[in-house]
Amino acid sequence: MSYDLIAPFGVIASVGVHNHHVPLTLTGGALYDKNVALLFGRCPVRALMELAADLLHRRVKIFGEVESECGEAALVERVVPIGEAREAYEKFESGVWGKVLFDPWK
Repeated sequence: MSYDLIAPFGVIASVGVHNHHVPLTLTGGALYDKNVALLFGRCPVRALMELAADLLHRRVKIFGEVESECGEAALVERVVPIGEAREAYEKFESGVWGKVLFDPWK
């Protein structure tokens, strides 16, 4: 979808966790013909944390709260204790869970 939406000379960037189970359907030829760059990389979390937290605080109505029991969509699906991190990562990676926030004080 990103390829269909992007204008020529654009950049498609995948930042964060790369899900190697999802096949990449774009070809080098298609990117070349549209003059589009495809970039992968890790998100520099420590460098962006303060900026991201400020943005989230200012735009909380857009991003929403933690998903409610009635299933209302939100940026964060659930909050779990840090001791459940292994299970949470496995469920996130397999697509069972969406965004998870770890609470180290639970």
